[in-house]
Amino acid sequence: MRDLQLQLINDRSTARRFQLLAIIEREQFVTTQYIAAQLGVSQRTILTDIQLLKDHFGESAAFDASNTGYQFAELDITTYNQKKQTLLDNEPIYEIISNIFYGELDTLEDTANYLNYSPGSLRRILQSAQSVLRQYGLIFQMNPIQIVGEEIAIRKFFFDFYYEGSQTTHTLHPPKGFQQLFLQLSEEAKNIELDTAVGIASFYYRIYIAFERYRQGFRVALPESLETIICQENDFEKLSHLIATLGKTYDYSLPKTEVAAIHFDILTQRTVRAIDSEILFYARFGIWPEIETIAKQYVTSFTDSSWDQATLLTFYKSFFLSIKIKEAISPILNKTMSDTIKSIRTNQTNAFYQNVSFIEEYAAQLQLSTKYREDIATSLTMYADLLSHFYAAKKQIYFILEGDSLTRQSIISKATQFFGKQHQLTFISIWDLSKERLQEASIDLIVTNYSPYITDYVATNPYVLINAIPKAKDWQTICIHLGLDPSYFFA
Repeated sequence: MRDLQLQLINDRSTARRFQLLAIIEREQFVTTQYIAAQLGVSQRTILTDIQLLKDHFGESAAFDASNTGYQFAELDITTYNQKKQTLLDNEPIYEIISNIFYGELDTLEDTANYLNYSPGSLRRILQSAQSVLRQYGLIFQMNPIQIVGEEIAIRKFFFDFYYEGSQTTHTLHPPKGFQQLFLQLSEEAKNIELDTAVGIASFYYRIYIAFERYRQGFRVALPESLETIICQENDFEKLSHLIATLGKTYDYSLPKTEVAAIHFDILTQRTVRAIDSEILFYARFGIWPEIETIAKQYVTSFTDSSWDQATLLTFYKSFFLSIKIKEAISPILNKTMSDTIKSIRTNQTNAFYQNVSFIEEYAAQLQLSTKYREDIATSLTMYADLLSHFYAAKKQIYFILEGDSLTRQSIISKATQFFGKQHQLTFISIWDLSKERLQEASIDLIVTNYSPYITDYVATNPYVLINAIPKAKDWQTICIHLGLDPSYFFA
């Protein structure tokens, strides 16, 4: 479950049990001491929680105790997920957010009555959730109970809560007919000029949220200069047609500004594979000349000179342009989920803080608000990591392997799987191994699982000595020598 959802759970015991499940699902085997330390509670509390969870999930999951800890397994994944969702059945904030989304607004007293709370208790629950909404620049209004603030921020909150969040019994889903019609129309709208990294469900969630909010009388606003540019796009006409057809079926339509806002929302989710699309994106929307200067500085400072600098510059121009467009529409659009930030800060610490410093240095030129700079640095860290996997210069890696034939072939298979698309791999056979062959070759790294070869053949070449049967740490070491993030392969 995402942090955003956990923070909105009123029952702290329920929130703790979701955190416990997250730990035990990830680790599979844990001790009560470990979980207690992670959650900051006593082992007795953890034992009580595990027993309650065992009773709740029944035969859909196993929480097997031993002298050393608990072994977890999902025995019936469908039933397990269904039962997991029902843990939130009686959460008042979840119910209230759903009512607000559909425009079913009630007074504090009426809401308290049907949720079986006193008005005072419900007011305290809503007040405790204000800190979560403030992350989006929003607040709860009490009579009627409503979320108020910038409309784009409200839509962003609904998208993060319902689409980015884990599925719950309160998760909204666009009507089945809406989804089916959307897929049919999107098939007809192929041959778009500008690609996007947005997924199918993400796309129709954005449209459905816009439909529902517009139906209730809420409007978004865009900078006039950006709206003028995007309305000239051929893809805008295709999107307008798709949305107009959906609107006829559901008896409401969206005006030009609303369609333009959706279009920008999907266009600013850039790709790392379609370079022609990135070139076109920058050509169409690159109205800020400082973007190219900043992208060049980033490429010069933080990428290997052996990489294709021109290609990287194209992608980083596209990235920083997307950040600038979102900032110009509303800074909230650069917000990243808090647990994503925590993960990147923990797992890619050096790159994260390097990017935080870079964003701080150029924030004035990009005219970035102070609130979401770590969010932008997180996105930049993830984007840079993806580019490093696709566009790092190919390196020459020689493997000199020993062991029985099946072990050797297993290592070859895994090495090809992990590194074969990005690098040039050579597996030395018994007929090719000689000092002369290795000296004449241009080798970036030698990998061997046989230590005598280090003195006999490696000479001055960089090398990695792995176990006879490689472990995860061996593959991680190879990644590090190649300048790759090992967690990408072995998280």
